Amino acid sequence: LPLPLPLHTTHNTQHVKAIGSMEGSGSGSGSGGQCCCPPGSWPALINEREYTDKGKVVVENDVEIYVVGDAATAERAIVLVTDIFGFAAGRHRAVADTFAEQGYYAIVPNLLGDDPVKPTDDVPSVLGSWTQRHGWDVVKPLFQKGVIAHLESHKITRFATYGFCWGVWVQFKVSGDDDLKKHVTAQIGAHPSVQINKFYGAEPEALLPAIDAPTLLQPAGTDVATVQVDGSAQRELQSRGVVCEVSNDFQEQQHGFVVRGNVSVEAVCKAVEKALQQAIAFANKHTTAKN
Repeated sequence: LPLPLPLHTTHNTQHVKAIGSMEGSGSGSGSGGQCCCPPGSWPALINEREYTDKGKVVVENDVEIYVVGDAATAERAIVLVTDIFGFAAGRHRAVADTFAEQGYYAIVPNLLGDDPVKPTDDVPSVLGSWTQRHGWDVVKPLFQKGVIAHLESHKITRFATYGFCWGVWVQFKVSGDDDLKKHVTAQIGAHPSVQINKFYGAEPEALLPAIDAPTLLQPAGTDVATVQVDGSAQRELQSRGVVCEVSNDFQEQQHGFVVRGNVSVEAVCKAVEKALQQAIAFANKHTTAKN
């Protein structure tokens, strides 16, 4: 499987020192706490044009969307939901390009507008106020008028989702929402930050009861117990007969590795490749049609 992987060009050898230290250690195998990214997470990856996008950016009802693939002929569709650093940062578009090469119409919506977390921000310091500006009351309308409207304009009503970090919180909200869940065929979550739900006064487990989409989780070793093997997410979904697979293959990786890790490091590159191979296989299995 050829994977278009841009190198980690910014903070090439450095991890964020204190990212995610808010409220101390988390409840799980890692130390995610109430923050988004556990200590030692990969910092923002700034695209310095080492990689050339295969798609283009369109605008749907004022929502920017990176699109790649042929919507008319693609057999399946997938929506990628970014991490806190947003639409222009990271490897999100390269991952979308990889799915397009596998026959998908792949899109990456800009659900953060001009307000992603900045690479220079001290994440624990800014995340409390930032999450209040990007609650479900804000994100859901953007998803509806951007993602749903764009896909429906191409006669696409069913799609898989692939979320990263904060994006997994979003996809869990989507797949549990009465207005949106009918569209979701499957969801894959890489290094999930569902503990962000605490900023809205609820435990991450509160996201789970309404979800019935087949789910694959790809936690890093430092991610919270909720999303680990035999964690509360897997137990809750499986107890209701919902497919929930949790990969144990990335315990040596740091949070953010799929879209922010330095792929010039062999172990990270192999982990990214394996994560994408798993994601494509899972999406293929559970996404048989786009309408």
